[in-house]
Amino acid sequence: MPPMKKAPLGFVRRQLLNEMLNLPRLVQRVQALPVPYFHDIIQKIGLEDCGELVAMATPSQLESLFDADLWKNAAPGEKEQFDSNRFVTWLEILLEAGEDIAQEKVSEMDEELLMFALSSQLFVLSSEELNRFFEPGDDEAHQVDTLLESCLYEELFEYQIISRNPETWDTLLTILVDMDKSNHEMLCRILNSLAQLGSQEAEDEGLYSVLSEIESMGESVEDKRDSRRGKQGYVSSLDARSFLGLANRMSVEELLNPDSRDAITLAYFRTYRHPDNEQNSESSELISEVLELLNDSSNDKTPSASVAGHLWGDVADNQTMLLLALQKLQLVSASLYQRRMSELMYLGNLVAAGCSLQNKQMRNVDASSAVTATCALGLEFALTQQGKSFAMDAIKDAIQDISMEKLFLLGWKQLNGSDTNRSFPYRAFDSGVYSFYDSARQLLSM
Repeated sequence: MPPMKKAPLGFVRRQLLNEMLNLPRLVQRVQALPVPYFHDIIQKIGLEDCGELVAMATPSQLESLFDADLWKNAAPGEKEQFDSNRFVTWLEILLEAGEDIAQEKVSEMDEELLMFALSSQLFVLSSEELNRFFEPGDDEAHQVDTLLESCLYEELFEYQIISRNPETWDTLLTILVDMDKSNHEMLCRILNSLAQLGSQEAEDEGLYSVLSEIESMGESVEDKRDSRRGKQGYVSSLDARSFLGLANRMSVEELLNPDSRDAITLAYFRTYRHPDNEQNSESSELISEVLELLNDSSNDKTPSASVAGHLWGDVADNQTMLLLALQKLQLVSASLYQRRMSELMYLGNLVAAGCSLQNKQMRNVDASSAVTATCALGLEFALTQQGKSFAMDAIKDAIQDISMEKLFLLGWKQLNGSDTNRSFPYRAFDSGVYSFYDSARQLLSM
């Protein structure tokens, strides 16, 4: 396998990687690390340089890392698509860590995911099926023979494996040959399934059938991923886009009604399983130093970080009042406080999935800041509609009655111009409201 091409590792990323690798009890620290932070580290350093860390991941961590990293959309709010080339990059990283490690990780992967990824990279036929194309004197047989001579292919047992993508061939062939040694039965199941698809594809009349089979396999893989991510609190880009569109369809009266909830939010909270936040002291100690390194490496002035600060600064009074009111709510009802915080987390995941910041997917810190600012805007609108002042007691009473997603939609309704009457008094915004309005409308674009 040829060496992987790597981009030069910058000073900040190299420093983070070196400090990570020099931590004592590194394996235990990595395996105790929550996946969102693990993925942040990979994004910060770059996957190509994270082989040693990825090799330490547990099967559960690796599955969740795939869920986070292998599905991309062209723009926020669009359907995410599986990136099979990125999957091969992960295999290359594992091979760099050692063929034994790579095989251990591959054998623990979801078999359907593995077959789905390979189906777009390899064309497999049984030797018996291929021989049908080589009848003596058949012009088509000569064409097939000539075509095969220009392809990268290998024979394994009774199967002919042909590359669809020359750039990934060496990596995949290495994985398959090694799998024959470590997990022969799994390899046979995969090759047999791919050969059945290849047989259908080889028949002109069966092309639609094989494409349907691959699509069905992809839907199954996607459904499993959506189910796992839904339980962890993630929101799909399509659900995010649909939710944000509710601001155009729901009236102010509906949003101020505490007795109803939209179908998207209802489905989310039916699926989501709140994690057990109690960590034993050893786990907390193991990950604390890793998180410190990650936080230290994030103290930069990137455009998105500076914009997030700008959004926060323009509405600092409103946001501060809202957060203080939530703290006071905790003293009144711990369960209601937890519900409101879960709603804020839901909105943060939703904005990260459905919105963009300077034409890039929003980071968690940017999404959280935007959510708080938008909820604060919706809160002031709600109080104004009810003829109440923007005072602490009124805010606390309002958030007891109105869920965070409704306050967010009220604010979003103003930002996106759904409600053209913006003449109500923005007390805490003062003159900064219009600069916030203009910047947020541009930054939080669907």
